[in-house]
Formats: sequence, C-alpha cells, structure tokens
Amino acid sequence: MRVPNSDISLIFRNYGALLYQTDVSLCLLEGMSDLFAMAVRQKGNGFFISNKFSKIYGQANVAMTSYSAPAFRLKAGHAVNALRGLGLFMSMYGYFAADFDIFSAQDGHVGVGLVGK
Repeated sequence: MRVPNSDISLIFRNYGALLYQTDVSLCLLEGMSDLFAMAVRQKGNGFFISNKFSKIYGQANVAMTSYSAPAFRLKAGHAVNALRGLGLFMSMYGYFAADFDIFSAQDGHVGVGLVGK
C-alpha cells in the first residue's frame, strides 16, 4: 500500500494473530513521538544510529530495521511514514500481526519490520 502524502510504500506478508486495537494504536503513536524526538535531537531526518527501531505498548510490539548493510538507508522520516501507513492499513483491514517491507520512491527498499505481540 502507498502511504498517503509520502513517498513510502508498504508490502505486508506473513499475517498472524489478532491484536488489541488500543495497544497497537498507542504503540504507533508513542513510536511516532519517539521518532520525532530523535529527529529533533539529530537536527533533521537522520539515519538510525543502531539501524533499528522498536516500540512496545501493552501487548503490541512494532519493530523496524534497515534493509541491508552497508547501505543502511532507513531514516526517521521513512519510519514515521511507515508507522502512519501501519495505522491506516490496520484501521481499514483489522489489527493483526504481520511482517512488512518498507520502500521509498527515492531510496528503494529501505527497511523491514513487524507488528505483533
């Protein structure tokens, strides 16, 4: 799916168990807040220092990592838009565990992630 008003597309695979809507929604919101804070600290849309991002809220977990070394390309902006896309997708189709790939129109395949318990 293409995330509206961004250059990010998500491809979902390996669908799993149903998740609590409240836990997933709050996990995504807190994750976006953490990413915005990171962007402010870095003074821009920088790369992840550890090439990974993870957030847990209740029984929901969202994790993302850069696609491949040495060209780690997952940036804070990509991750925020991926979280936006996750929220939109799940609000339309249901809250369930899944793996996903993150593609940027400018940078190509920038990351992989999962949402689950």
